[in-house]
Amino acid sequence: MHRKSRFQHVADCAIYEITLRVRKRAPIPDAVPEPRVIIIGGGISGLACAAFLRLRHIPYLLLEKSHRVGGLIDSEQDGGFLFECGPQSFRLTPSLKQLIDAAGMGDALLQADPRAPRFILHGGRLVPAPMSPFSLFFTPLLDVKTVFQLLLEPLGRTVPPMADETVAAFVRRKFGERVLQNFVSPFVSGIFAGDAEKLSLRAAFPEVFEWEALHGSVLRGAVRGRKKAKKISKGSNSPSGLCSLKRGNVSLASGLGKLHEMELNLESAVASIAPADRPSSARFEVVFERAGALGTSSALAVVLATDAHTSAVLLSEIAPEFSPVLQSIQYAPIAVVSLGYRKTALREPPRGFGFLVPREEKIRTLGTAFNSSLFPNRAPADHVLMTSFVGGALDPEAASWPDDLLVDTAHAEVSRILKISGRPAITRVTKYEHAIPQYNLGHVQKIARLTESCRAHPGIFLTGNYLAGPSLGACAAHAEKCAAEVAALVKPSGKKS
Repeated sequence: MHRKSRFQHVADCAIYEITLRVRKRAPIPDAVPEPRVIIIGGGISGLACAAFLRLRHIPYLLLEKSHRVGGLIDSEQDGGFLFECGPQSFRLTPSLKQLIDAAGMGDALLQADPRAPRFILHGGRLVPAPMSPFSLFFTPLLDVKTVFQLLLEPLGRTVPPMADETVAAFVRRKFGERVLQNFVSPFVSGIFAGDAEKLSLRAAFPEVFEWEALHGSVLRGAVRGRKKAKKISKGSNSPSGLCSLKRGNVSLASGLGKLHEMELNLESAVASIAPADRPSSARFEVVFERAGALGTSSALAVVLATDAHTSAVLLSEIAPEFSPVLQSIQYAPIAVVSLGYRKTALREPPRGFGFLVPREEKIRTLGTAFNSSLFPNRAPADHVLMTSFVGGALDPEAASWPDDLLVDTAHAEVSRILKISGRPAITRVTKYEHAIPQYNLGHVQKIARLTESCRAHPGIFLTGNYLAGPSLGACAAHAEKCAAEVAALVKPSGKKS
């Protein structure tokens, strides 16, 4: 059984109580140049920010405490299987496409069939999710009253409440309880591993809020938004569905890591951020430990691309007003359980994207992705690979179960649903204590306070999956925006670094 720890406790960042005297006794072995920007964190947000700064020819130093880059993104190959230990796929956005091209991964891009069915577990069996208005009339997921409520929604006009509204309250108000239970709640579990009764609509799904606010109808706004998106993407050859990379999503992270090789310090744990001794040439001094020694580097700007809690610790001395807000952002834990089966163990090979699970089904699995159905070369020809997710905001303790218990649970549930006989031929378990930030009620206000704090402290920047969305595309887009703001501050000379 295989187990990896993705995140150490945030307190790791504070284990070094460093004084100036200690720094002088233990200099870093190698000379560290003084860049204009120091980026802390080598996950997708930090790698992306560095790449967009590179495009602007702004010198930077990227510090990552782990032995590798990528953060939550990781892939492993074993016995002909390709396991995605973090995000299973992504939707291609302009920012993400730029990163893939910069990493030299353009030819490795894979697209899942956008017509492949998606399923929802209902009454113990998989039911295709309705993909058209016509199919609403025939799905067992909805009753007749709810179907007509959906169809009549574009004919009316509503105004969203002034106060922040949960996703659950919004769906009940607009579409009814059946839509919430059978569609939205499992969808929320699939994206955020969250609780629709706590998640903020404005924070988690701002487009949906704007559709009602601007058009008085969610469905009317969605149609207009889709038409606008088609106009923007017209003439583009970029895939519109779910995507991955031939050698796994980790190849994006490793490709970007190679791009930043000269500016990247792995196994470099940041201990403190302080005002620089020479404010005329630099604003900040960052102290970090690498290879058993301590080093410092000064810069005009510091980008924290770490999780919210780590950023809170690192900013607690230089800008303490950040910490209470950052610490208040909750994370859902997730266990990623990959199961490989011989095809002969299945009544029929799984097809489509996979399935989501409403909580009313009373099982621990949040959802399961059919990896070998989505993309080629995820399993040997005589095997299939699927990945289940356990834990989340509504079942956090399950994410920390022993590996064998997680495998037994996921296997028992998926084998009952898919009629699988026999044990899996191969398994992988990956646990994330702080997997997905929860955009709960008040999150919009928290981000506004963080934005104001950044304005009050020129040179401090934040980027990460707790700011503008947890998806890879959202992280890449926010990192690009962050890089543009950094560039405006440091006033690049226009010469290549």
